[in-house]
Amino acid sequence: MLRIYISYQLQSSAALAKQIADHLKMQGFFVYVDLQRIEKRGYFPDLLKHDIAASDVFICLVAESTFQSGLVRREIRHAHSLGKPMIPILQEDYYHLPEKPPPPDRYVAALLAEKYVPFLDRSKVKNEVSLARLGQLLAQAEAQQDTSDSLAGLWRLVSRLVMATVGLAGAALVLVVIFQMVADLRPDFSGGQGPTAVPPTVVPATVGVVPVAPTTTETASPVPPPSLTMPVGPTTTETASSVPPPSLTMPVGPTIAQAPPTGALSATIPAIDGLPSMTEPVPPDSWLAEFVITATALADASGDLPTAPSLTVQAGWRLVFASDRGGVPNLYMVDASCLLDGCTGAAVAPLTAALAGSSSPAWSPDGGRLAFISARDGAPAVWLAGADGSVPTRLTADLPVGQASGDASAWSPDGTRLVYTAIRDNGVPVLSVIGIDGTGLRRLTGLDGGEGGPAWSWTTDRLAFSADRVGDWELYTVDMACLDAPGGCDASIRRLTDHPGLDTSPAWSSDGSRIAFRSARDGNPEIYVMAADGTDLRRVTTHPAADDHPTWSPDGRWLVFQSQRDGDWDLYGVATTCLDVTPTGDACEAVLRRLTDSIGFDDQQPAWEPLISP
Repeated sequence: MLRIYISYQLQSSAALAKQIADHLKMQGFFVYVDLQRIEKRGYFPDLLKHDIAASDVFICLVAESTFQSGLVRREIRHAHSLGKPMIPILQEDYYHLPEKPPPPDRYVAALLAEKYVPFLDRSKVKNEVSLARLGQLLAQAEAQQDTSDSLAGLWRLVSRLVMATVGLAGAALVLVVIFQMVADLRPDFSGGQGPTAVPPTVVPATVGVVPVAPTTTETASPVPPPSLTMPVGPTTTETASSVPPPSLTMPVGPTIAQAPPTGALSATIPAIDGLPSMTEPVPPDSWLAEFVITATALADASGDLPTAPSLTVQAGWRLVFASDRGGVPNLYMVDASCLLDGCTGAAVAPLTAALAGSSSPAWSPDGGRLAFISARDGAPAVWLAGADGSVPTRLTADLPVGQASGDASAWSPDGTRLVYTAIRDNGVPVLSVIGIDGTGLRRLTGLDGGEGGPAWSWTTDRLAFSADRVGDWELYTVDMACLDAPGGCDASIRRLTDHPGLDTSPAWSSDGSRIAFRSARDGNPEIYVMAADGTDLRRVTTHPAADDHPTWSPDGRWLVFQSQRDGDWDLYGVATTCLDVTPTGDACEAVLRRLTDSIGFDDQQPAWEPLISP
């Protein structure tokens, strides 16, 4: 039986949400419905994200004021990103609007492009017809789910039989025939609009998105290839809408690429259980792309979901960050060169897709490797991978100092050692040093109190970090030559800040002359910059929302940091020339540019790729 998630605005739809939930439960459906909605800025708890991910169908009650709710829009975006079938239920005040307002974003547009259910809830009339229509759509979704589950199993079985029998070339032809045979078995769930609804906005093709073209405008090729002749359309007697269905977002799965100049799509299917990878043409308006992705992801037994290729970005403009936009936190790469033109649409590509997540990326000095935190083997640990996320290898396995925390690690200037934050048995975080070959593990200091946020200057060989030495987290530096000194590192530690409020997340400029950091000294977490000796303090941000985790561009001309100023954690950038105008932060706020925009998701922990001189 289907699991259904109901999204609604508390003010306009609470009674109807409970009515529909009770009806569906009586029909035997499992229903997720949050009856105690909290409508506040930036609110989107992990429990609701989990419930959406666990559901099979996403229902949204649409009233005139529904899309004013940030929580509802985050739920819609999360469901869309996970590829959930969506059913909008149009309430009376929205259904009878003479002119529908434009959708606030492309995710709402995608919702409104689906087949809808009109629900005249204020008429005090039993809505048998509406409930029957909802039942039909849910039956279609259930049939689609059953077919997809069966096809996923068939895909694995047929792949092995065909490959073993006719080889790669013959397999391509046989699979095309199979795809064509099952195309008519899969119920269509798209199309349909509310009355005079606004068409979805046109979204430029980006990594992980396949544009789905309307079938009504296609012109058959004189000699169409077999894989391009599969019809896709409504299976009900309802006339198909002329409005193009929304783009199909694929956060995981095989690479889907637009092949210029013909516009043909192809799906690259990774190797499965020893079978070689395959590349097949995929019609842009068919459901095959989704099927191939589902079947391949289910057949992949590696523990990592297939990811899209890395972006091609000019040297010095690549940032890696952690984001839960794929359901769990993983590493992504963004082209930061858009800061030069205002960031009207930064390109983003996934680097890791571990089911247990990945976070806290740190570049090696030569830009060839990444260190990050992941719990893919159970407890959180430090892992190493290539700059494109390939060949992940666990570094801190079975260490006596305890598991790694979610804090960042820091590479030595020669790339042979790492400092990272480990959790001791008593729960206190401490800094530890280890060689990238897994040898030489030791604590950095022998002092009491928590430690974290290491940042190693590759120019001055000094480590900046935060520590709770005096009942408050302050910033300190230590000369890392102490690692080879007989007396250890404690004697060379120097305190940089002395102010009430947490000072954390230090980041060195590439020349080692300045440190950016996060401080709550004025009552709110903001970004500051100071000289390497703790003098010449300048404020970067002055916003009531939290700002954190700064990172410098290789040339020192830009700072990127994470901020909650628009509800969720997103990445923002600012030219550091603003620091020369005024030390109060007003000039920097005036020229701030948004780098990522993830409604309902958190983009955090940016790390700027080092620029290596040829």
